[in-house]
Amino acid sequence: MTIIEDAIVRGAVKSYKAYIGMTGYELYHAPEHFIETMIALELCASGYYVFSNASLRKIREDIEESNSKAKKMDNLAAGSAIRKLALRHGAKRPDLTVFRKTSSAIAAVVEIKRSWSFRPVKMDAEKIERIAESKEIEPQNGYIVVYSDAKRMNTLPNTFENWAKRTGWTLHTAKILTKRREEWQRGFCVLHKRFKSQ
Repeated sequence: MTIIEDAIVRGAVKSYKAYIGMTGYELYHAPEHFIETMIALELCASGYYVFSNASLRKIREDIEESNSKAKKMDNLAAGSAIRKLALRHGAKRPDLTVFRKTSSAIAAVVEIKRSWSFRPVKMDAEKIERIAESKEIEPQNGYIVVYSDAKRMNTLPNTFENWAKRTGWTLHTAKILTKRREEWQRGFCVLHKRFKSQ
């Protein structure tokens, strides 16, 4: 497991425990940004910078500006191109954009989802793939973190495997957070796709 993957898993588990401790309710009551924030904090603690819900234009401009102030005019042109590309391809803001503190390489884009069906997972996979295909921010990896629950035992692991197969992504982690004797099975999966070598 890479540092990023470990941080994503830690953040997802912490969000589950923190939300129950804070509210007395299960994580399915929480807004997705609660999970997103917990994961972002873990990524930051692991040595990465993280943009939360930043536009592709903001991401590219900020990273390029930090690399070279002399390219400001190019940044504005690139920002305009990214904005047009985002509108044309329907690419929205990634939930999290993760990059190294030592370079401008975008290590990953991460989407967080609470879902009980495949369609939202598929839409996030397609969204990340469009961002990667655009070549504008060129993430090295894409991750989808999906929280779900099911009434029947042993349903979630099969569901997570099915979602990975149907998206063509790798099932990196499938974590069940409840004990066997509980009525509901709750957990999350992390789907992964590598776009370019690090």
